[in-house]
Amino acid sequence: MTWFKVDDGLHKHRKRIRVGMSLEGMAAMGLWAVAGSWASDELTDGWVPDDVLEYLAPIHGGDLAKRLESAGLWERTVRGGEEGWQFHEWSSHQPSKDRVLADRAAAADRQQRARDRARAARESRNRHGVSHERGAEAVDHDDVRVPSEEAPESTATAAPSIDGDASLPSPTDIDAQIGPGHGGSHGVRHGVTDPSVTVPPTRPDPTRTSYGSNKSVSAASGAARKRATRLPEGFAVTDEMKTWFVANCPGIDGRREHERFTDYWTGIGGAKGTKTDWVATWRNWMRKAADDQRARPAARGPMTGANRFHNDQTDEERARRNPYAGGKNAIIASRTGASA
Repeated sequence: MTWFKVDDGLHKHRKRIRVGMSLEGMAAMGLWAVAGSWASDELTDGWVPDDVLEYLAPIHGGDLAKRLESAGLWERTVRGGEEGWQFHEWSSHQPSKDRVLADRAAAADRQQRARDRARAARESRNRHGVSHERGAEAVDHDDVRVPSEEAPESTATAAPSIDGDASLPSPTDIDAQIGPGHGGSHGVRHGVTDPSVTVPPTRPDPTRTSYGSNKSVSAASGAARKRATRLPEGFAVTDEMKTWFVANCPGIDGRREHERFTDYWTGIGGAKGTKTDWVATWRNWMRKAADDQRARPAARGPMTGANRFHNDQTDEERARRNPYAGGKNAIIASRTGASA
């Protein structure tokens, strides 16, 4: 299986804009995508014959193809006496037929070599005294032979020696002994690919940008992504981190915040407790501590329970609870001798 690659910058390319955003334009782009899938699957290098066009778009297929032609996405061509449509610059954006076949052959070769290594490992185990029943991988524990230093030297027809000096049986001999399908080639034998076997597809990673995208392929696309780890034991503050802290976190108790940082992340378990960059995580922690301090109101005097209750009340609640605030409570004031 191959992939039809569509760049994420297609939506803003001028040729795509020329096709239009109308219903007909969207239908033409749909035909473009489906035809691209067909051409990739059939390895036609971007050529779509007229009969296939009729199959893919039985209604108004010709009009949609001409719309793509006028926008510069398709070209009218003849191949082998048959008329059809050719994707513009197919080889610049999609893998060619020759490249796909070469990749498939390379994948089949890798699989064959892997099977050969596995077969050699099984034979090596056999040479060390572990026998296998015919057509099965079951181990006969009663037939384990312990090698002896007095054992006679192996001949040309004897089993390979324990040291592995003798050559291994050929793949043909192995297939004849255990039968096809047992530790065999799963469809690939001696470099010949079985048509019934599907070689795993390659990933649809573009080799270049296309359709006007401004994005470039990352130079590290094949590099392994940095793995997240837990906070290293004894995580220390470097001179560079100290310089950054002084410039960005004035008024913060750095020693105390660092202890809080290490205690917090040491106690967090699972994936949440792993990071790819602990220095950046430390800086974020310190920034938040500085932001929290700036947002905190200025410290006031000691707050007692009564003062806190008083401050939490609204003005209306305070007036209602004051016995000298007037109204019916004025009676209390008069009884105490207070003047009106």
